[in-house]
Amino acid sequence: MTSIKGLAEAALYVKDLAQAAAFYTEVLRLPQTAVFDDAVFLQTGLHSTLILFDLVKLGKRDSIIPAHGARGSGH
Repeated sequence: MTSIKGLAEAALYVKDLAQAAAFYTEVLRLPQTAVFDDAVFLQTGLHSTLILFDLVKLGKRDSIIPAHGARGSGH
């Protein structure tokens, strides 16, 4: 049996990025480590991150990194 030692990152796809970020920072008091137009990164532990992705803006991202997407193919 394999034991999980930790989780590097988890992602949530949200319709309202500002509202979701406010909940996680104001209610749960998670510190923001990076803020972008389509994503907010939150520290959830010593070596773990929660990423909030804007579901609509994410599909329009212009990047060499494959899109993180809740629909279709992606990273």
